[in-house]
Amino acid sequence: MNLTDALNCYCAKYLKDKNWYQWKLQEKYFHTHFGITLDGTTCFDKTMELKNKLHDLWQRDSTKRTSIIKAYISVWGGIRKNSDETMAKYMQSCPKCLINLGKKGVPSWSKALVIHNPQQYAIFDARVSLSLNCLQELYGIEDKTLYPILGSRNKRVQEGNKKISDISGNWEKPDDSKFYTKYLSMLVSVAEHNHTDISTVEMLLFAKVEAIWRCLKIKCNKKNYNLQTEQLH
Repeated sequence: MNLTDALNCYCAKYLKDKNWYQWKLQEKYFHTHFGITLDGTTCFDKTMELKNKLHDLWQRDSTKRTSIIKAYISVWGGIRKNSDETMAKYMQSCPKCLINLGKKGVPSWSKALVIHNPQQYAIFDARVSLSLNCLQELYGIEDKTLYPILGSRNKRVQEGNKKISDISGNWEKPDDSKFYTKYLSMLVSVAEHNHTDISTVEMLLFAKVEAIWRCLKIKCNKKNYNLQTEQLH
């Protein structure tokens, strides 16, 4: 079994019901500044609708491109510590140039990529990375890949990151310029297998990180651990 297989198993458990995704959307802000109205009834549906409508607007109106990306990173994404120079880079660079930045700033620049094309690109942040790293340990994958351990204000993510850092000494470590494309390839494969899209798979990894880390924490504290009997929620 590899990470793609493990993620397929995990998605099979949770993709039918998407109530696991909850994230504040700042609907009023995006309606006021961009005229976007969200018709979805769930947080998941509204989040998908927002990224697609922002992408459509980004394509139609080149004068709003920089403001759309800035809003998606800082308002929706809550990342407000980027300097003006750094933000300008994220707003104006092409996808290839952003990917070549590597892990530095990936929670921000991957959001910019989503605005370029939400069908082709997906967000990669500390929560997603920790979920990927924990799932490999939970499912007993032999040839593990260490995805970048990224800073987070979430205490559970911090705790999980510390554990992964402690146990990942012999894991494969992809080059900075390759981990994101490796991640995207896996998402595409998993999405096709589960008849969904890459955004849904990414959102599952994002939303379930605390539950995934909790299960790994339990496994680390048990001599006899059975993943099949553990509830990953």
